[in-house]
Amino acid sequence: MRRAERRRSAASRDESADTNDLLRFELSFGARATLRAVQGDASATAAVVNERGRVQHFTLQLPQEPAATPLAALEAQILSWFDAAPEARAQIVFSTEQEELLRKDPIAVREAAWRAYRRSSMHESARADFAARKVRGIDQEAPFTLREVGMKPERGWPLVIAMHGGGGAPQRVNDQQWQVMQRYYADQPDLGYLYLALRAPNNEWNGFYDDKICVLIENLIRAAVLCADVDPDRVSLIGYSHGGYGAFVIGTKIPDRFASIHSSAAAPTDGETRGENLRHTIFTFMVGGKDTAYGRRERCEAFDKSIQALRGERTDLYPVRFELIEENGHTGLPDRQKVKELLRARRDVRPPDLVWSPSDEVLTDFFWVRVPTPRDGTRIEARRDGPRIELRLDGVEELEVLLDASALAGAEELELVCGDERRKLPARPSLRVLVESLLRRGDPRLAHDVVLRWGRAR
Repeated sequence: MRRAERRRSAASRDESADTNDLLRFELSFGARATLRAVQGDASATAAVVNERGRVQHFTLQLPQEPAATPLAALEAQILSWFDAAPEARAQIVFSTEQEELLRKDPIAVREAAWRAYRRSSMHESARADFAARKVRGIDQEAPFTLREVGMKPERGWPLVIAMHGGGGAPQRVNDQQWQVMQRYYADQPDLGYLYLALRAPNNEWNGFYDDKICVLIENLIRAAVLCADVDPDRVSLIGYSHGGYGAFVIGTKIPDRFASIHSSAAAPTDGETRGENLRHTIFTFMVGGKDTAYGRRERCEAFDKSIQALRGERTDLYPVRFELIEENGHTGLPDRQKVKELLRARRDVRPPDLVWSPSDEVLTDFFWVRVPTPRDGTRIEARRDGPRIELRLDGVEELEVLLDASALAGAEELELVCGDERRKLPARPSLRVLVESLLRRGDPRLAHDVVLRWGRAR
């Protein structure tokens, strides 16, 4: 029969204590015990046998905390940068040695910067909102539901954002449509993903496709990555009717946030839907042949023709597909299995070439280019070929090319070409550029540490 164990514990005294005031534990002769000292997460043990007439001395050496490595020290400083007030960040300077660490091991430094970003206290309100299942944008707030489907993949959850029908209707109608969307698409438990049904932020006709909505969607994705372990390369957007109009606008304004996009029973919006921005993003749309209200069928057919013209003879561009269901009206489209199709995709954040036609003055970033002051009616074409970057700019006075030093194959200088003008610029990675891009984008895959400036942005 096993002898019953007895445990006793007490806290040691510091150096100011009376030397006669000792920790005492009584142990009978011949008894065995284990002496264990604990401090924080560290511990040390020694075996004790109480032998008559023998004084035993034990030294328990607690493991010493390892000295902070240069990378750990840099991560701590980046964390302090994120935690600082905006006006105080300018006073935090990264040392020459820390900049050299970025140059020598950019991948490790980027990982450390992302860890610091995720740990930052600046996300407290976003985390609280996500726990309460709501998201904020520019003067907007929207609730959502979230549920797990299947098991989480090793690299994090894929995320499906679903947008309901309704729009310009009473509150109760949009609430009912939102409830339908919470279970509308067939679950695909073998794929493993999070299903998020987003309620429109208002009851307006364009609740899912005004100029503010993209900021709300970006904030939603940021929060999901931070709080729910979402894989930012596997975010999909889908919507029906009012939500489908949202997919046409959101998907073409910020395609760099999505692996795939689908719209049902909707149509492109004049002045907002720019199909040329879908050069490397999967986009599918479905409409009924009898769904002619508001010109839905006609506008979808016109959009399809415009995509075909953009694609030309190329088969590697514009992965956009139109499905016309001839005998169908506005409701009842055969799209309940669409989630399965969307989840096959993975986002490409660094395609070799871009076409960006901004449609508002809100969004400044698009994949690996940035316009500090975007305007409707402008156009950017950019192509990377090794150390050479070609630009075609229409109405754009200043542009930033955003690059990742780890993908530059050691190049220390890059050539920018725009029309007849050529410039050779240093490809110098910068910690400040890295942390500012993480702050602005909230996405480790869209972050960058090299910036080349053209025009007045130089």
